[in-house]
Amino acid sequence: HGTLDPNFSCLISLTELDVSHNYLVDIHPALLALTRLCSGWDLTQPLTFEGAVAERGGLRWQHNTWRSPPTPVRTKGTRYIFGYIKTFMDSFDSHSLSIRGYDLRHMPNEALLLTSLTHLDLHGNFLTVCPPVITRLHNLEMLDFDDNRISYIHPDIGKLRLLRKLNCRNNRLEILPHELSSIPSLKTLCYSGNQMNG
Repeated sequence: HGTLDPNFSCLISLTELDVSHNYLVDIHPALLALTRLCSGWDLTQPLTFEGAVAERGGLRWQHNTWRSPPTPVRTKGTRYIFGYIKTFMDSFDSHSLSIRGYDLRHMPNEALLLTSLTHLDLHGNFLTVCPPVITRLHNLEMLDFDDNRISYIHPDIGKLRLLRKLNCRNNRLEILPHELSSIPSLKTLCYSGNQMNG
């Protein structure tokens, strides 16, 4: 149960890499150098839906014991896998993580390890709850849950004492936790497009 060998990163001409039916758990970031697996896609450019669907890429990953990236990311193809990994690598310097539109159903464990994050953008996924483990990210100042399926925000969100902005528009919320009122730094709260009755 290991990481996909980072030494493959020197094989920059690879257009196909089949690692299916092994015991791999994650992909080493050094492998982002293999851009030909993504049909030459430049990882610094935005990941467009049209481009990703048009070319799934040359990484065959099925039938392993992956921990990361999550299944919804892997099923979208090589560009999404590489794009996902790159966003995490970039967050170490920027203290900001945007994992928009990856069809995530759960908060990624690897995001919870980035305790220096100040901005977390989970816009446009399939999350159903804001879990209590979010408080591990105690430096968060901005949290964006817009356009998910969230029906519950755990009261522990009140422990995010530095939070200045919370976006939770277009979800399935019927109530907000009253613990939000105990966050003195909160300046912006956006929750239009939910199911609240008053």
